[in-house]
Amino acid sequence: MHSSHTYNATVDRLLRGYLSAEDYQGLLAYLGRLTSSQFRSAGAMMAETILPAQEEEVYWHAFDQLYHESPKAWLGTLLKAAAERYSHGKLRLDNPIFISLCEELAQKKREIDEVKVQRALLPLLRQPEEVADLLRWLGVDTPRRIVLVLLPIATLPSRYVLFQQLRRLDHEPGLLTRCCTALMQHGGDQDFNLVSIIRNYFDLPAVKGVFSLRLNPYQLSRLETNYEDFCKIITSI
Repeated sequence: MHSSHTYNATVDRLLRGYLSAEDYQGLLAYLGRLTSSQFRSAGAMMAETILPAQEEEVYWHAFDQLYHESPKAWLGTLLKAAAERYSHGKLRLDNPIFISLCEELAQKKREIDEVKVQRALLPLLRQPEEVADLLRWLGVDTPRRIVLVLLPIATLPSRYVLFQQLRRLDHEPGLLTRCCTALMQHGGDQDFNLVSIIRNYFDLPAVKGVFSLRLNPYQLSRLETNYEDFCKIITSI
C-alpha cells in the first residue's frame, strides 16, 4: 500500500489506464505534463503499487520506456518495483528487454546505473544461477571483478558464486587472504564460516582466527559442485 501523502487518485487512475492500453508514448507525455508534486506522487505509486500489479511484459516495456526517457528520474523507481515483483514471484530477470538493458549499461559504461542494478537486485536473488546471469549481462565477467562486487552481498547464492570465483583465483593466495580479511570484518557467523571454508580449501596459513566450523576433506570436495551442501555447511553452527 502506498503512503497516504503520496497518493493521488486521479494520477493513479490515468497511469493505470495508459499501462492497461500499453500506450507508453501517451504515458510519457502525461508524465511530462505533471506538476512537481504530482510527479513525486506518480513515482511513489508506480514503485509501490502500479508497476508491481502489471502483467510482466507490460512491466518490462514500461521499464524500457521510462528508463530511456530519464534514467536519473526513473531507475530507482523501476528497481523498487522490480524488488516488489520478485518478492512475490512475479519477475523473471531473463526477460530479453532486461538483458538488453543490462548489456547496454555495460557497453556504454554507465557504471552508476550498473551499481544501482547490482545493489537493488543481487541481495534479493534466490539462486546462484540468477546471480551469475545478472553479473554476466552487466559485463562483470572476470573473477576479480565478480569477487569485488559480491564481497558485500551476504546471501547464500552470492556467497556460493563468490566461492566459485575464488577457485579461479587459487594461484593468488594474497588476494584470497585479503578476501578473508574483508569477510571477517563483516562479522557474521556465515562470514566466519565462509572464511573457514576458504582457509581450509585453499590452505591459507596467513588467515588467522578462531573458527567454530570444522571441515573434513570429503566436505571440501562437495563444495565445488553442490550448492545444497555449501548451504548446509556455511549455515552450520
